[in-house]
Amino acid sequence: MAAQAAGSGGGGGGGGEQAEPTTVLLDADLHCPLIGLGTYKLSSADGVAKALAVGYRMIDCAPAYENEKVVGQGLQSFLEQGRRGELVIVSKVWNDAHRPAELRRSVEQSLADLGCGQLDICLLHWPDAWKPGTQEPDDTVTLRETWAAMEALVDDGLARHIGVSNFSLAQVEDLASWARIRPVCNQVELHPMLVQRSLVDGCRRLGVHPIAYGPLGHGKGGLLDHPVVAQVVQAAGRTPAEVLLRWNVQRGVPVIPKAGSEPHLRTNIQGLFGWRLTPDQQAQLDALDSHTRFVNNSWHDWGDVEERPAAA
Repeated sequence: MAAQAAGSGGGGGGGGEQAEPTTVLLDADLHCPLIGLGTYKLSSADGVAKALAVGYRMIDCAPAYENEKVVGQGLQSFLEQGRRGELVIVSKVWNDAHRPAELRRSVEQSLADLGCGQLDICLLHWPDAWKPGTQEPDDTVTLRETWAAMEALVDDGLARHIGVSNFSLAQVEDLASWARIRPVCNQVELHPMLVQRSLVDGCRRLGVHPIAYGPLGHGKGGLLDHPVVAQVVQAAGRTPAEVLLRWNVQRGVPVIPKAGSEPHLRTNIQGLFGWRLTPDQQAQLDALDSHTRFVNNSWHDWGDVEERPAAA
C-alpha cells in the first residue's frame, strides 16, 4: 500500500488544529521521520551526538562514506540509554558487494561499526554491480540473486526492511514485479531542479516511498544561491535551506540534508514544520525543473531524462 503521513509533533498547530505530521508511514511498523541526518563526509562523532540532541531520529549511513565507525561512536551514548527504538538507522550495500556472500559480509560489518544490532532499512546503494574490490562490471551476479540476499537479511533479522537507491522507475517496476519482499523506499536525488515527477508518482503507486538526498541542490553555488529561491525566501520569511527542504516535505518526501554545524542542524529541523509554501511559491520552485543532477557518476547510465509517464 502507498505510504501515508503519520506521527505527530513539529510546528504550529495551535488553536485546536491537528499537529502537523513529522513522519511518513513506510510500512505497518516503520514510521520514517520526514528529516534525517545525512552522514556523507561527516568526520566527527560529536556531529551525530549533536544531531540526536536537537531531535534527529533518522541517521543515513553507508560503507562507501568510510565513516560508519565514527557514526557508531556518535550513536553509542544514545543507544546505551536504551533509546534504540526511537531511531531509524539506514545503511547501504555498495556496488562491489552485490554477490550474496559479499553482501552479507558488508552488512555484518556495518552493524559492527554502527553498534546498533539491526538496521531499520538496508538499501542497495546503486543498481550497478562491480566485481569485489574493483569498479569493473560484474556479470556473474544478477539483481535477482542480489535481492534474494537482501531478503535474507530480513529473514535473519539483520534488517527490518530493505530498499533501493538511485533506481529508475523502470528498474523499480521490474523489481517490484518479482520480489518476494518489495523495496520499502527508493532514495534518490530530489530538489526543484530535479523534480522527477514520474519517478516519485510511479514509486508511490507501487508502495515504494521516495526519499530525497541532496535536497539542497549542492549547497552554495547551486539552489541555495538561486535568484528564484531568493524571491521565495523573501516572500516566505524563511532561510533558503528551510524553503528547499519544505518543498520536498510538503509533497510528503522525507529529506536527508547534510549539515556540518549545530546551528545548521537546528535550523534544518526546527524550521521545517509549522508553515507552508503557498501554491504560487511552490509553482515558482517547480518551474526550476531542468533535470539537473548534482550527483553524477561516469559509470552509471541514468537512461532517459524523465523516462516515461508513471505506469497506471
